[in-house]
Amino acid sequence: MININLYSIFYSIIYQLLYCWGLISNKTDNFLKSFKNNNNDNNNMICKYIKIDNNGEILQNTHDINENITFDYDFVIITNFKNQSIICFENIEEIKNKYLNDQDIYKQSSYEFLSYYITFNEKQYEIILKDDNYNFLQVENNIADSTFIYWYLLDKYKLELPNINEFKENNNLWNISLIDSDANLKENIICNSITINESNYKINN
Repeated sequence: MININLYSIFYSIIYQLLYCWGLISNKTDNFLKSFKNNNNDNNNMICKYIKIDNNGEILQNTHDINENITFDYDFVIITNFKNQSIICFENIEEIKNKYLNDQDIYKQSSYEFLSYYITFNEKQYEIILKDDNYNFLQVENNIADSTFIYWYLLDKYKLELPNINEFKENNNLWNISLIDSDANLKENIICNSITINESNYKINN
């Protein structure tokens, strides 16, 4: 006569059910994370349209990249869920068209500065190009544009700055200093642009 241990069979079934549930739960979590990331890639592409008025106030409107806008702006920062950030001054529509045609609009640079800062009123203010909110180290970004610098100093340091037009004209009001990745110190730079490339940068006077 076969002695059947019903308790052992019961616990064995329960164990198998819990094991299967664990596998299913893990697969579901991974799927949802993947789905969320894919959705973020497509839906969290935001454009920050930034306008600086004559009183030195920042007017900022945030919209999805697919939205059409009708208001004036000085420049746009397009940021994705990885915080990769493109600075756009005149080519926003060109970039948006590339995105809408499924082209990758981000091109990450491998270059990083050891230090990058602005001297204004004999004080130095660091420009952090990569943090938890932005990563401006994208190919073709102009990190020396006067409007971008003006916005950064206002937004980050809440400085009292001259009129935006005076700031753009500069007249030795401010300058840029940097230490590049080779530890070369370049001080008192006044230029039209500093453009990020794939593995270096270029200063245009």
